[in-house]
Amino acid sequence: MISTGSLRVVADDVGQSAAIDDGVAQLARAGHLSAASVLVRARGAGAAMAALADLVPLGVHVQLEPDELVGAASEQVTALIVAQVERMLAAGHSPAHLDLHTSALYGLGPDAVRPGGVLTEAITVAARYRLRLRLPRRAPAGLDDQQAALHARAVAAADGAGLLLPDVLVTEVPAADDVPAFLAALPDGEVELVTHPALRADPGDRLGPERVRQHALLASGVLHAR
Repeated sequence: MISTGSLRVVADDVGQSAAIDDGVAQLARAGHLSAASVLVRARGAGAAMAALADLVPLGVHVQLEPDELVGAASEQVTALIVAQVERMLAAGHSPAHLDLHTSALYGLGPDAVRPGGVLTEAITVAARYRLRLRLPRRAPAGLDDQQAALHARAVAAADGAGLLLPDVLVTEVPAADDVPAFLAALPDGEVELVTHPALRADPGDRLGPERVRQHALLASGVLHAR
């Protein structure tokens, strides 16, 4: 059975290190990426954006530290996200999407400091700048009833704001041997695959070996965005 789903391959963490930036640039030049998400606060963000600007659409990968969120009012959180979008604009690049980690969006995990996450604020900023929002239309696995209801309200709000959303987010990059089954099982609609490639493993980066594996897989072309 051939899947009718469409696959968007997005590289995360651009700007974090030269190993990541070099790997993402290589993949973008080869046409293996649909988009890349930039950590605009990172030291290497400016150079990485300049290198990728004509190769692939860039999005803002929002970073929100716990001490920024504890006790923060909605307006303050919105301002934090806006400031990061404005960083990309000030560098001369037009962001195509807004990306936040699932834990930040929903306020999940042991490190969550803001109940309910930042869904409302993310939608507000995405609508203001007319950005695609990396909020899946279909609820991620593992949400409890309260979180699932929050997700449903967020999707309704995003639709009301006219935002483009992927139908499904996939965060597990398959092993090479599993790619045929992965592609055949893509659900209908637009599927966004979250990847973290790097050309080499940096010492101290716990994801280093996995980043290199993902880069090699993407460079092989078997997950070419379609």
